[in-house]
Amino acid sequence: MESSRRGCLRAALACAASASLGAALGTASPIAFAQPAGGAYPSKPLRMVIPYPAGGGTDIIGRIIAQQLSQAWGQPVVVENRPGSSGIIGGDVVAKSPPDGYTLLLGITAMIQAPALYARMPYDVLKDFAPVSQVALSSDLFVVPRDVPATTLQEFIALVKAHPGKYSNGNYGNGTSSHMHGELLRARAGLDLA
Repeated sequence: MESSRRGCLRAALACAASASLGAALGTASPIAFAQPAGGAYPSKPLRMVIPYPAGGGTDIIGRIIAQQLSQAWGQPVVVENRPGSSGIIGGDVVAKSPPDGYTLLLGITAMIQAPALYARMPYDVLKDFAPVSQVALSSDLFVVPRDVPATTLQEFIALVKAHPGKYSNGNYGNGTSSHMHGELLRARAGLDLA
């Protein structure tokens, strides 16, 4: 089953990439790929689970890919946001779906981090998913309000050390990259952040 799922998903991503490139260049982007056993793929609508809220970066990227796949294949690709638990809820939905290439997951690094952070997971990241492709890169930014008297990271570290417990840091969810980056900064610099 793994090779069947992986083959279908690779074909989906190749088609999306080709369609996106064709759209960007203003040209048609036909693509041919081997069909899975049992007939043409896709022969029915697909579901793309995005394990984060609507309107975020992962959602926007997923909707662009879904639109391109729909246009290229002539089949609907329905986006379903299933946020919660740093992507675990949406990941669980996909892990329990049939491995037929009709349910896709657009995950982020939290998917890889979660097994190290949670004692129990409802799925096995390495066994229950077939990775297909990286579709985007992102970075976290470290910013402070204008009224904080620090313009560099070194100045911020010195400020926090001079005023333990006065400053705090935010992130976009437990178990996410921004959470891990904040904890790494706290641990390496020896900071007491509220």
